[in-house]
Amino acid sequence: DVRERQAKLEQLYEREDSWLANMWTRGAYMQWRAALPINSNVTGYVFGENRTRFNQSFGAAALAHGALQFHLELLNNGLAPAPDGSEQDQSQCMDQYSRMFSLTRVPGEEEDHQVKFSEAESRHLVIIAGCHLYTMPVIGEDRSLIPLPLLHAGILQIHADARQRGPDPVPIAALTGTDRTTWAKVRNDLMLRDELNSKSLRAVETAIFAISLEDGVDATDEDCGKSCFHGDGTTSWFDKSFQLKVKEDGNASINIEHSWADAPVPLDMFFTRALPYAEALDETDCIRSANAALLTTRPAQWPAPTLLEWNKTDKVRAAVQHAQAQLSEAIADSDVSVYRCRGLGKPVWKQAKISPDAAIQMAMQLAFRRLAVDPASGPVATYETIGMRQWRMGRTETCRVVSKHSETFVRTAMDGWLKDRSEAKRREAEAALRAACKAHIDYILRGQQGGGVDRHFFGLRMLSPDGSQPDLFKHRLFADSGSTGCFVLSSSNNSYIARPFGGLFGAVMPNGYGICYIPRADEITLCVESKHSCPETNSRRFSEMIEECLRDIATIAGVPDLSGTSKL
Repeated sequence: DVRERQAKLEQLYEREDSWLANMWTRGAYMQWRAALPINSNVTGYVFGENRTRFNQSFGAAALAHGALQFHLELLNNGLAPAPDGSEQDQSQCMDQYSRMFSLTRVPGEEEDHQVKFSEAESRHLVIIAGCHLYTMPVIGEDRSLIPLPLLHAGILQIHADARQRGPDPVPIAALTGTDRTTWAKVRNDLMLRDELNSKSLRAVETAIFAISLEDGVDATDEDCGKSCFHGDGTTSWFDKSFQLKVKEDGNASINIEHSWADAPVPLDMFFTRALPYAEALDETDCIRSANAALLTTRPAQWPAPTLLEWNKTDKVRAAVQHAQAQLSEAIADSDVSVYRCRGLGKPVWKQAKISPDAAIQMAMQLAFRRLAVDPASGPVATYETIGMRQWRMGRTETCRVVSKHSETFVRTAMDGWLKDRSEAKRREAEAALRAACKAHIDYILRGQQGGGVDRHFFGLRMLSPDGSQPDLFKHRLFADSGSTGCFVLSSSNNSYIARPFGGLFGAVMPNGYGICYIPRADEITLCVESKHSCPETNSRRFSEMIEECLRDIATIAGVPDLSGTSKL
């Protein structure tokens, strides 16, 4: 059976641009029935001293205008280098960029699908304020772009109208935050079969992208992450390819539906295109121009924004209430920590002669074991993303962090140096550490060259005509190793963006962690998610233990005492 499946994979390889692309989109995303917020969608945001400080309406208009310019660049096949020169030297496949705009994930009762709308269908934005949804035309038939003052004036009108109306007590967007099967049934029964609802739904789904004016100001770094990650679930249309968000203090973020691309692609647009464009504008001058535009008649080509109306029957109201309850439960269970390991930036690891990525991964292995109820229970399945865009239509491969070398290091550290901090034990731990780090980097390099195993296994499993699987895929060791996607530690190195930022994605397993880590020049940022309902996990405690283990690893590697560096 396995040989037959392998033969089919080889036939797909010969016939398709990518034997994996469609299979991966379906199996990893479209067939998954969990709600998108927390479980699937990913984020990018700024926090701490790096928050953006725009006037809210100006910030929304400027970010949208910058994103729309990028959209037009893609339409005209003329993608210019990023303003900050952040593009990698290596050639990478641009396929994911083709799905960035005018795309929506449509729920199905058994399987979702993506719809990419044509230019003729998709010339407008959907703008969310006070849980109300509005549309505004922004691209002309000749690919002309709405002038910024008119876009800004339109958003000012939306903001004023939403405030006058007050929060919508039946926030339709919440429906997109429930589980996919439920949302599909509601969409089919209560949206598409009602003429008004169907018309408004189509206006949202055909939009180029979504942007929201978010109430309130985030008090903490964790709040910045949570606002972008899920908020209260009523101001995000989670099915759109991405949604820009702007808080009352002007702090900006992006929430990304994950099925169409991996995080580097939309985060590149947001952090190297839209945000720098907005920051380079003269805010005072733009506000003056927008206020002037409010006093003049809008050109016929750029009509005023339109409030989308909905037929909120008793069944629709009940469906929204159910979605809000489901969202509230998921949000309450999500344990988010945004933690900064100060003084542990890249110079430390250069001095240690260890890759920062390998150091962080070994610290996670050691930290998880030190916090385990039974430290002797052994390692857990651990995933790190390997980017594969150097391949045609490439997405990701799995770096299997756990190896005999990582396990030797963890045991040597726990049974040796952490108990007896003698020079002899340090050297023993250092030898194990360097072997583990080398093995880790070697695995990543092999994976980048097409030598990973997990996507191959995935393809073989997906070729089952009736759901049956060979004995190999039924073996407990196969599942425990994470090969069915059940990784207790799911992690990603997000150091590919030049400016300081944070990201979040959810834990895969109820007893696990989702860890976005960003090594920088002066610190390592850890953005961690787990579940309050699991007594064994705690995102802040895990983050603190990772930092402690990083300091121990630096000491083991021969870096002078770091105890004097500041800690959060």
